[in-house]
Amino acid sequence: MVTRIKDFIGAVTVEFKRISWPSKRQLFVSSMLVLVTTFLLAGYIGLVDFIIVNLVNHILR
Repeated sequence: MVTRIKDFIGAVTVEFKRISWPSKRQLFVSSMLVLVTTFLLAGYIGLVDFIIVNLVNHILR
């Protein structure tokens, strides 16, 4: 059992060395892109929701 755990940890260590980690600049740019896209999408959905709610309220009056 202990041997299997050691083999597993060794395999994980090898795989981690193969990973191509992003630079700090790439990580920052990607994070900003995700945040900007999230806020734009939230604004769009909020605007569409506002329009639909007002349209439905106007029809039901």
